[in-house]
Amino acid sequence: MDEDNTERKQIQEEARLLQAMTLAIAQSQDFHTALGEALRQVCEATGWKYGEVWIPRLDGTTLECSPVWYGSTNNLEKFRKLSEALTFPPNVGLPGRVWSSKEPEWIEDVCNESDSIFLRCQMALEPGLKAGLGIPILDRDRVLAILVFFMFESREEDNQLVEMVSGIATQLGELIQHKRIQEVLKTQARVLESMVEGVNMCDENGFIFFTNAAFDAMFGYERGVLSGQHISVLNTNSPEENALLLAQINQQLQTQGSWVGEFKNCKKDGTSFITYARISALEISSKKYWICVREDITDRKSSEEELRESKRRLATLIDSLPGIAFSCSNDPQWSMKYLSEGCLNLTGYKSEELLGDGISYNAITHFEDVANVLQAIEAAVIKKQPYVVEYRISTKSGQEKWLWEKGRGVFDDDGEVLGLEGFITDITDRKRAEEALLEERNFVSAVLDTVGSLVVVLDQDGKIIRFNRACEKTTGYTFDEVRNKYIWDLFLIPEEVEPVKVVFEELRRGKLLNQYENYWLNKNGSWRLIAWSNSALRDADGSVKYVIGTGIDITDRKQAEEALKQAERKYRSIFENAVEGIFQTTVDGHYLTANPMLARIYRYDSPEELLLALTDIEHQLYLDPSRRAEFMCLVKEQGAVWGFESQVYCKDGTAIWISENAYALYDDDGRLLGYEGTVVEITERKRAEATIHYQAFHDLLTNLPNRTLFSDRLEVSLANAHRNREKLAVMFLDLDRFKIINDTLGHTVGDRLLQVVAQRLTSCLREGDTVARWGGDEFTVLLPQIHTLLEVEKVAQRLVDAFKQPLNLEDRELYISSSIGIAIYPQDGEDIQTLLTNADAALYKAKEKGRNNYQFYISATNFEASAKPMRKRKVRSPL
Repeated sequence: MDEDNTERKQIQEEARLLQAMTLAIAQSQDFHTALGEALRQVCEATGWKYGEVWIPRLDGTTLECSPVWYGSTNNLEKFRKLSEALTFPPNVGLPGRVWSSKEPEWIEDVCNESDSIFLRCQMALEPGLKAGLGIPILDRDRVLAILVFFMFESREEDNQLVEMVSGIATQLGELIQHKRIQEVLKTQARVLESMVEGVNMCDENGFIFFTNAAFDAMFGYERGVLSGQHISVLNTNSPEENALLLAQINQQLQTQGSWVGEFKNCKKDGTSFITYARISALEISSKKYWICVREDITDRKSSEEELRESKRRLATLIDSLPGIAFSCSNDPQWSMKYLSEGCLNLTGYKSEELLGDGISYNAITHFEDVANVLQAIEAAVIKKQPYVVEYRISTKSGQEKWLWEKGRGVFDDDGEVLGLEGFITDITDRKRAEEALLEERNFVSAVLDTVGSLVVVLDQDGKIIRFNRACEKTTGYTFDEVRNKYIWDLFLIPEEVEPVKVVFEELRRGKLLNQYENYWLNKNGSWRLIAWSNSALRDADGSVKYVIGTGIDITDRKQAEEALKQAERKYRSIFENAVEGIFQTTVDGHYLTANPMLARIYRYDSPEELLLALTDIEHQLYLDPSRRAEFMCLVKEQGAVWGFESQVYCKDGTAIWISENAYALYDDDGRLLGYEGTVVEITERKRAEATIHYQAFHDLLTNLPNRTLFSDRLEVSLANAHRNREKLAVMFLDLDRFKIINDTLGHTVGDRLLQVVAQRLTSCLREGDTVARWGGDEFTVLLPQIHTLLEVEKVAQRLVDAFKQPLNLEDRELYISSSIGIAIYPQDGEDIQTLLTNADAALYKAKEKGRNNYQFYISATNFEASAKPMRKRKVRSPL
């Protein structure tokens, strides 16, 4: 009995948690916020310390880490950041296996598993993650997301905990899918609002129930004023003429489905004007409507109120979600033996009416659904797993309701089933809401396909996710042919790909570019010029989620305009507005012409000032006067120069880098007249190249040469030593007991210690010597051009003695010593690898002799008779 009560309480607790989560999800602004709230509540209610979400990519190839996560402590940030860079294909890693199996998976201790079982075991060691659980969120057998949870302690699989989280995830699939559908409807509604044409909708009697902002602006009315009014208030016709016109429109809509023509309209202030209208008939839920699109519109609002009302209805549904806790007997019909008080509100029957010899609960279940319910129960009992099933009932009043039921078998110690226990909730409103959302989405799609403008919606990567009928008509492609393809791969001529990508990137970053024109290639190879009005749809945190383009084909108009302007759109416009500096110079170095951009590059206030000031390019402009001669020589040899890079003086005396493209100018007799070309400033690029070069050859912590630069210098020194018959020394230096300081005082102190050590090592060397950070606490030293072993010993002793004095770091007095191994060229090796290997061997010999000393490689003992005996010194404790 106690076990029954415990399980019943668990089911009731699960139901309360589910109701709390559905309320929170309903109030969430978007899909990711809903996921985050669900993750937090599951973790806090069930004791998980860390939770994350993995979402399938649109192409279904891999799982990506969602920005949503939950962590109970601050030491999980690094694990989180490393996880964000990963993806999981099916059957790879814990998320990938749960994705493929669609079943929960428990790991007792992720740190003890192999990489084939848990790929992130090494990452999990630092924060101390142990037990793990992966749970799929499903919607009609489709994986929406994978929830992964971790604890800080190892734990054997807890079937009750797995079942509880799995049950919650099952219901979450439906709720979160609703949230995703709502986002789709919001997106479509916002597309309507972004259109440049005016849209109004009327019922079949001519009464207006919708107008967009562009429509209201065209007629001079405030938003909402026209709703409920008859369409005739917008016309200048007489009542008889309006009646006749409405009859004609109705007749044509019935026979042809659309009407196109002109209206004589009047604005609110009485101003008369004519609009070209396209009217289509639409039937939704057996009601007939008119959709009218006016071409003279630039903006409109979508049916936001309808979407808000839909969201409010869904929130009310979730807030008032009823439910029944139940218990069944083990008989062929699984007869009810306990029903909670929620039975009356849900079915209309008191619980006692459906128990014992009263009406069977199966009797109020829809006859078409009984078999499916019993099959789901039998299958779950055999596998000893929970079941979830949806079915219809007939209430006491005769009302049909949809119910969601989750339950599981109750077993005795011998594994024999005693009955069932579970929870039932009403999902009737949810089912109706799904139908309403689908109907509204079809409604918006019908409007988009009615308008004459091109409407295309792109995701954050530039892939097409919406392509209206006008786009299909203009390009010759169907929506299915272009869906999820990059817009620049299909429609752009090559020279416009990069500019359009730049525009798209600016839109994606949130910069609004209201007007943009570009050519579109059609399926048949022809092209059309499109004028675009662009906008962006943002998610709850303000990030751009979709980019919407509304376009008008202006090919014919532009061709006519271009023919008229071609004579005046030549060299001067290009010259004055070029983004590059443009010039003409004489052979002896005088500027003949210069455009505004060239003046700006050289910091002059105007081209005229530049022409007066620069009369000797060779000496006034170039930092290196010989560059002018090189320029002229290259032009003579090649006919032109491309990318000729030089440093030049600006007006204010500062120096910048420029790149020149130029060619020679000749008269009809072939005599050289001068040069013509372009200039761009590349100062920032040069600085970036210098920074990258420095970072490639230096250790960023200590600013010492890194392993690559050390190897380069050693290679050069070996070549010089071989050529001049000289000797050189290579040292391997290791800080003794550095790990103790690093582990005890932390990496910050350890890093600062390495910086101070680098300074001391550098101060001990001769001019021309090199010290480099090899890695960790290891350093290498190169001593070229040595003549006696005594020179090497002196440097080595200075390096050892450099650490006699304590190091003061952050009010701490630290002591540290070094061990040094030395190899001599040529007797200890004639190549880089041999010398480094032998120096490393000598280093370990120094370690074996008690640290805080230097040792030569064994073959170096006969290098010179004057060599002094090698010494070692005791070292203090590192702390």
